[in-house]
Amino acid sequence: MAVDGLGDLLETVASVREHYNPGLAILGVLPTKVNRRHKNDAAYMAFLETLKDSGITVFDGIPFSTQFKRAAAHGRTVIDIFPQRLGSLRYYNIANHLINHE
Repeated sequence: MAVDGLGDLLETVASVREHYNPGLAILGVLPTKVNRRHKNDAAYMAFLETLKDSGITVFDGIPFSTQFKRAAAHGRTVIDIFPQRLGSLRYYNIANHLINHE
């Protein structure tokens, strides 16, 4: 339910930007453990999409998957064990965005 605190975080960032660091920026929001079949998750994702109107990047959500638990149980990352699965590919895309971000 991290989305519940997002409004407070945005207000804090605005305050810090105004009083201390005018260059402070939000690189983006990364929704994780997303299951769009659940009404709450779909509603949260719809809310996050409205942030784009404010110029905030909303990355493609990382889907909920038991593959993450399986990888953790083996002491490995999901990218190591399931490199071609959607969750891994989304993390690759975000990493590329961060590397190429100016």
